Order: sequence, then C-alpha cells, then structure tokens
Amino acid sequence: MSAYLEEINRAVSALVVADAVRFSRIGENDEAVFEHLSGLVGVYRRVVEIAEVQEFDEPVAALVSGICEVLKSRIREFEENAIDGENPIAAEKNAIIQEQLASLSAKTSTKTDMPEIFQRYNESLRVCQQRLDDLSTRKITGFYTDLIEREWEELGTIIKVQVLALEEANTSDNLTLASIMGALREAYQQLCPVVENLQSILHSPVKDSRTFEQFESEIYAALAPETVELLRGMEYKKAEYNLRLALGAEILLAEEITSVFEATLMLLISTLCQAKPHTAAQNREASALASTESEILDGIRETIEIKILGLRENMQAFKKLGNETIKAFAETKPTPAIFENAERHIKSFAELLEKQKIRFKKEILLYEICTYEEILAHSVSRLRGSGDTAVLGAVEALDTALDELNVILKKNNISVIRPAVKEMFNAKEHEILVAEKHSDFEKGEIIKVMTAGYRVEGQVVLRANVVAAR
Repeated sequence: MSAYLEEINRAVSALVVADAVRFSRIGENDEAVFEHLSGLVGVYRRVVEIAEVQEFDEPVAALVSGICEVLKSRIREFEENAIDGENPIAAEKNAIIQEQLASLSAKTSTKTDMPEIFQRYNESLRVCQQRLDDLSTRKITGFYTDLIEREWEELGTIIKVQVLALEEANTSDNLTLASIMGALREAYQQLCPVVENLQSILHSPVKDSRTFEQFESEIYAALAPETVELLRGMEYKKAEYNLRLALGAEILLAEEITSVFEATLMLLISTLCQAKPHTAAQNREASALASTESEILDGIRETIEIKILGLRENMQAFKKLGNETIKAFAETKPTPAIFENAERHIKSFAELLEKQKIRFKKEILLYEICTYEEILAHSVSRLRGSGDTAVLGAVEALDTALDELNVILKKNNISVIRPAVKEMFNAKEHEILVAEKHSDFEKGEIIKVMTAGYRVEGQVVLRANVVAAR
C-alpha cells in the first residue's frame, strides 16, 4: 500500500479511537468508578488499621467494632473482584478499541475521496461505539457501578446511625475516634458528586458524532502537507469527473428527446407519402388523405423538423459551454489558498454548471416539449375525427410521442405540472394565458390547461399555461 494511504488510514483510526470514547456512554467517568472505589477501600483499610491498634472504652469499642466488621466485608467484596490492581473497566474498554483497530488495519481502504473516507470512519465508529455502549451495561462495568452506588448508600447509613452514635458516646473527645469519624464523613462527601454524575451519564442519550466538516478538518490537520496536497488533487480530479458526468447526463437527456421527435418525423413522412396522389386526374375524395388533413400533417412535419434542427444546434452550443466551464475548473491549479476553500471552490463550479443545465432544460428541452403539446392541442385535435386509418395512425403516433417524452422526463427527475379542471390558480405553478368569464367556474378556477409546467427535482422551472375564470 502507498505510504500516503497508510497515513490516511492511521489518521482515520486515531479519530475512531478518540471518538469512540468521546461519543459513547462509557468514558473517563466510567473508568473512574473503579478508581473512586479503590480510593474508598483505601479509606476503609486505614479506618480498620487505626481502630485495631487503638483501645476504646465501652460502649465506643462495640460501636467501632461493628463499623469495622462492615468495612472489612466491603473490602473483601472489592478485593475478590479486583485483578492485580488493574482497572477492569479500562482494560475491557481498551481491549474493544484495540480489537477495532486491528479490524481497521485488516480492512485498510484505498479510498481517497473525503466523503468515502468519512463514511468509513462513521461505520467503524458506529461498531466501536456500540460495543462500548454495551460495555456500560455489561457485567464488569455494571458490577462496579452498582457497587459504588451501594457503598454510597451504606456509607451514608453508617454515618447517619453508627457515626452519630459514636459522637454521642465520645464524651472524652478521643482524637483517634474523631479522625475515624472525619475520614468516613469526608469519603462520603467526595462520593456524592461521583455517584450523581455517573447516574446522569448512564441515563443520557448517545452523543452525536463529528460533522463532515469537523472530520475533514481533523484529518487534514493530522496529515503531512504533501499528503494533503495529493489528496486535494484527487478530490479535484473527482470533482472534474462529476462535472463531466453531469454534462453527459444532460446531453443524453437531450439526445433521448430528440430521438423521439426523429422517430415521430419518420412516421409522418411515411404517412404523407401515402397521401400523395398518383395522377393529377385522381379524385381528391378518393385519395388516401383529404387535402386539409394532408396539409395539417405536412405542417406538423415541418414544425417537428424545425424542432429537431433547433435541438441539435442548441445541444452543440450547450455542450460547448459546459465543456468550457469544465475546462476552466480543470485549469484551476490547486494551491494551498484554494485548498482552504476547496469545498466552496468546487461547489461554485458545480452550481455554475447546474445553472447552465437548468437554463438549457427550461429554454430548449422543455420549451420544445411545451410547444409540441400545443401542436397536439390545436393541430392534431382537428385530425382526431378523421375516417382515414392512416391519419388516425399518425394521430396515435403523435400522442404516443408525448407519452414517451413524459417517461423520459420522469426518469430524469422532471415532474409534470398539469392542474385539474376547477383547480384554483396558483401563481407559483400556473400562468394565465387567457382569463374568461364562465358561469360554471368560480373566479380563479382553471377552465383549461393549454400546456403543462415542469419541476426539476422539486423546483418549478416552467409554469403550466392555463385558461382561468375571472
């Protein structure tokens, strides 16, 4: 593996380790449970040692002996579960992290795109964090968490009952006895915030992880300058590829729309060939098509030919403009100054190309489809009652072409705005061509849809043309 890939993987692993503890329920406070208990047991031992070398008069001796018996049982329970003084919570937590690190090393990635690296980080963090969160309720952690809460409660009971009785019995102001009582009270006071904080952590939700921006900043800060430069260069290459992909998708959309018109044109030419009279003497009424129907179809043919020509010319112009935009981006030499604003720089070119695409859709592609729909509404409608099967076949082909165009648009996340009759006028989606008085319609209700409107990925780019009541 390349040195820079190993460096990236090390940086990702380091963040996973740091954030696994930072964003999981178990953390330093959980590890500190064992440390606080160790300290408390140390206090117990000192109290027992002091009490055993000191002689007290009755009834003080009996009270001290009772307290020591309780403390000795607490010491034994702690020592039976402790392993060579090692913090078992920290040991299990570190084992989980090391296991996850080993898993990361075994699955070293060759991905150099920052969003993909971020995804890998999140996946590894999620696994590690889940295991650590499970640890907070498992046997080891759960045992010491329960134990410290129980010690807090029992120590409180000792102070409230037995220590209070000792105070009343200590009529001679024995300093040793005073030090025993003071040590127990101090231990209890120090334990109070520990238990309260632990309870709040255990019942708190899992914290959010880093944002992409935070992750990216941390990764770049951890990498050597030459690795950052290499990674940024790859990022720019991928951004250029995405721009070309976006341009290619738009050209493909234009090609598909154009091909529908070309196929329809070929069918119309075939139909019109059937309509040509064989001799000047032929009776027009006996010809394949009536002259008016032939003229209408011929007019539609000419219009579609103009559409195809316009689409081809505008497609080339758009392709040239898009390639110039991509070339300008590709010629932008990545520098440290640009690296600092890389996301903004890449986004600016993506937005520029997107604006060019929207304009091309609106002013060329969707405009041609809208005007084609007008042909269906005005010219083709005059042919629908024809008794000639060839004419009706042409009408069906023209209708089918619109259906095919709508399928292509839907496939490209372009939705049609076609309001229903009597739907209220909406200025954001509809444009009134004609306002008419009509007894069957309320003011603002749509009487007729002339041409559909269109949304591109939810954004209205062309409003539907309607006739509305006034």
